[in-house]
Amino acid sequence: MKRRLCNRFCCTLSLTKIFLSTFLTFPAVAQTEFKYIDDQNGDSATGEVPVFGPDSGWTQGSTCTGCAFHPDVEQAFQGTWQDTTHHTTDVDPRTVQFNFTGVCTSLDVYCIIPNDADLSITSTYNLTFSLDGQPLQQTFTHSSDRSNEYIYNVSVLSLTGLVQVPHTFTMEASSPTVNSTLLFDYARYIVNLAPVSSSSASAFESSTTIAESPSSTATAAPALNAPHTPPLIIIGSVLGPILLVLISSVLIFAYRRRRFIMTPLPTFQRPGVIQDPPPPYSAF
Repeated sequence: MKRRLCNRFCCTLSLTKIFLSTFLTFPAVAQTEFKYIDDQNGDSATGEVPVFGPDSGWTQGSTCTGCAFHPDVEQAFQGTWQDTTHHTTDVDPRTVQFNFTGVCTSLDVYCIIPNDADLSITSTYNLTFSLDGQPLQQTFTHSSDRSNEYIYNVSVLSLTGLVQVPHTFTMEASSPTVNSTLLFDYARYIVNLAPVSSSSASAFESSTTIAESPSSTATAAPALNAPHTPPLIIIGSVLGPILLVLISSVLIFAYRRRRFIMTPLPTFQRPGVIQDPPPPYSAF
């Protein structure tokens, strides 16, 4: 009996040791931070400004008096956006290009979407994208719902699973069959506050998500350099202490039970008293 309890206790200690070793050596997930690339002020981390091509085909929308669209400056990111329109007869495409670098990066590109009721004004979107010179399968299209309302902070493209190297992103309006407008507002990408080994960064995957269809509800512009805590950190910080308390409780209980069982109980006998054996059983 004692040996069995001892073996059970040793087995519990071994399993606990294995569990703690696995738990404590689990790779930590670094806290991440959003970085922004504004159309006019550029990258919040490097200061690098996007390149618009051709230069003569773009206008700063917040100060343009001859433009067809006049969104609310207060709802645009940092109060600015770049405005252009590409016609099927244009020789040069309209492009936005910028560089960024991040660890375990995701990239989101945001535009302002007009919905002009006058169909003679081009408010259609027809965009294609490329990353590091390679065309992406994702496209973004939108046709006016004639509501005369602007939709702000619309993600026209969302990418995830990017490798930890410098990237060059290009957005283009160049359809030969559809006129396209483009009001570029800003882009957002994620960087780790603590660097990790490049070997742990996954290669660029095609795990991209297409932006949802725009709704008529405007959303607030994001705050600059907003810290972002991954769900794994939140879960770990909650479950970690709970697991440690449970493990400690099991160990303490097992240790006390072992001491109680293996300690012999004292025997007491009154001095000078000899107990006679019980009389034989009689049916009479």
